[in-house]
Amino acid sequence: QALFRGQNMISLFCSSILVNPDMTLSYYGKALKPVIQEALSGYGDALATADKKTSPIAILISQKSLLISYIQKQQGVIDSYQLYRAGINMWLNNLLKYGYSPYCINAPQLTDGVLEKRNCKALILPMAYVLTPAESDAVRRFVEKGGIVIADACTATWNQYGQALAKGRLDDVFGLQRKGSKLISASAGYDFQGNKIVASILEDGIKQAGIPFAESNANSVDDFFGSISFGAKSGNKRMTVNNYGKGKAFYLGALGLKLNYSGGALPLALLQQNGIKPLLDVRSANGASETENGSFSSGEIHYYGVIDTNKRDKSKKNVTFASKAYVFEMRSGTAYGLTQKVALESYDAKLFAALPRFPEPRISVPTEVKRGTSIKLNIKVNIKGKYPFHIKVINPDGKVAKALVCNIFAPANHTIPFALNDKTGKWKLLVKDVITGKTKTKEIEVK
Repeated sequence: QALFRGQNMISLFCSSILVNPDMTLSYYGKALKPVIQEALSGYGDALATADKKTSPIAILISQKSLLISYIQKQQGVIDSYQLYRAGINMWLNNLLKYGYSPYCINAPQLTDGVLEKRNCKALILPMAYVLTPAESDAVRRFVEKGGIVIADACTATWNQYGQALAKGRLDDVFGLQRKGSKLISASAGYDFQGNKIVASILEDGIKQAGIPFAESNANSVDDFFGSISFGAKSGNKRMTVNNYGKGKAFYLGALGLKLNYSGGALPLALLQQNGIKPLLDVRSANGASETENGSFSSGEIHYYGVIDTNKRDKSKKNVTFASKAYVFEMRSGTAYGLTQKVALESYDAKLFAALPRFPEPRISVPTEVKRGTSIKLNIKVNIKGKYPFHIKVINPDGKVAKALVCNIFAPANHTIPFALNDKTGKWKLLVKDVITGKTKTKEIEVK
């Protein structure tokens, strides 16, 4: 899971729990040992040296808004500080579990043009209380040029000095009118394509310009946002969508949201209906299925990690990749051939590799060497990128020379040294293709 989320090292805390006082492994250490060994056998290095793929979706983490939410918590009955933290986690988890990989930005990056530099298509503003004039202008330009912005509540309604504003700095973008807007503790439930969505905190005193739709069970995201009303007044406390320039601005007007349902989630529908597809699509007969996943690339090599976390759904699930490729499941060594879809057969973590062509490694190494010298292992493969191999050297007694165990990436010209006191005789060199799981053995005569 840590590797799938982009962690490139193994961090162990509370080592006293893993190791006994006599330096032997404890019960927990023994349980963790095979996990670490597997990560060190090539998979960990393959992911750590690849580039983590990100979706064109940015989430603004506003430090000034966090401080305002803490002040609000001290002055009111609603724990806005906890809502701020929960809101960010809600957006991250909802996107991650359905195959998206968003990236977080801060306010200086926003004004520095990071959205344009990274070709962002959607910007999420979780409880962005504070947006300076410059930050608000950056969001406005982004939407005008065709971007999508999604905000939950109280957006840009405070300045950077802790003063409330009568009008939000982005109200024109969202198509809102305010009159003493504030958060209230009130629950609301409503239907989207026959699915129930719930909010526990509403923003009172906001109104969308225009006339609401009569249909409340809308089939499209735009109709849904433009039609749902929370309060007794038809135009009050409701989710809105506003066309602004070439883009769209969605306003939730609520916090404490539960946006996911069986077979999908509102953010998933919103992004897909606006042409932003997930990096990895996992589906069952009931619709989109929740997973823990990560996507990486190195040249022509694309890695996809999937953990099926939706144990409630017992139906058959399939993983669909962006295009047809030669697909391998690296942990089991299963080859699926040229395909775009494979079955997700168990709840275990799966690590898929998708290649544009079938890999054909070419391995060359001298057949003999003198003690105290070294040889060169040359590996080439017909795939561009850092192609991983796991190397083991076995001495004449059949024991692994642990100092020579390593992971390398083709194309490679790897040096294998032999000590002056190494045993003479036939040694074995094991070169394992980490992606396909196939191992080639070469014999080396040490003299």
